[in-house]
Amino acid sequence: MTLIDEAFHQLTDGVLERAEELFSQVLLQDPADARAYRGRGFARLQLKAYRAAHQDFVQAHALDPEDLESWSGMAMSLAMDHEIYPAITVFEELLAKHPRYVKGYIQLASLYFRLCLIAKGRTQLETAMTCRPTAAERKLIEQMLTEQKQLDRNRYYRPDFEALQQKQP
Repeated sequence: MTLIDEAFHQLTDGVLERAEELFSQVLLQDPADARAYRGRGFARLQLKAYRAAHQDFVQAHALDPEDLESWSGMAMSLAMDHEIYPAITVFEELLAKHPRYVKGYIQLASLYFRLCLIAKGRTQLETAMTCRPTAAERKLIEQMLTEQKQLDRNRYYRPDFEALQQKQP
């Protein structure tokens, strides 16, 4: 088993500190290994070292600009570090270049829901449904839409809301 395979194995098993260490060793041997940067980024993301994870994903993206997981990692590390709007920008750029990337739409919808931009989130999920999602992705999309419907039932609606908006200059 190669060192990078062992690192991914440790990452999969949840031995995050060891995985991060192994990915760093791979990078000492080959500083141009995009997979090692991406793997270390995922380990750091789970270790809640969000800025370090973001740097790794940026490096992985620079080495392999077509790797969709690096794009997602960049955005998610920003989001986890409470930089939601820059994360949204990354996802929008990703989806502009790869408009059939279902996971991107799902993650972007999640960020919109986090900001209480429900309509925008729903639009992203509806778009994802047109991009041939896998069965697992379809189930996740349907679950997210169902959760939002339940939340909608609990939201307070003011019949005079439109009138209040029209009164404001």
